[in-house]
Amino acid sequence: MVEEFKQKIESILKKCADGAVTDVDLAKNLFGYLVEKFQYNYKGLDESMLSDAKYTAKERLKIFREMSIYQLFMKNTGGCKQFSYAYSLLLDQAGIPSLLIYGDSNVPFESNNLMYDGKT
Repeated sequence: MVEEFKQKIESILKKCADGAVTDVDLAKNLFGYLVEKFQYNYKGLDESMLSDAKYTAKERLKIFREMSIYQLFMKNTGGCKQFSYAYSLLLDQAGIPSLLIYGDSNVPFESNNLMYDGKT
């Protein structure tokens, strides 16, 4: 599993490095790859489910796996945190310094529908 994950990361870095002259070019290519290749999971998963007593250990393990960046890279689907962690991981592996900042938004989802168009 770990080796497969490493190979996936290396493959993405290699594809995105092609034609990139600067770190900014590579960072843009990596971001574009995430947006183009992976689907956002609109159902989402609440981390509090991991400690909820109504779930069995097996169910909690399944939930955890579905919330991981491994799930994003290997199954091409994930949520907000998975996308941000994945991008941070890719930048780190490419040797590009980054700072991961995350939090909760109080903006209703319906009004927050800015879509990436390749120019944003």
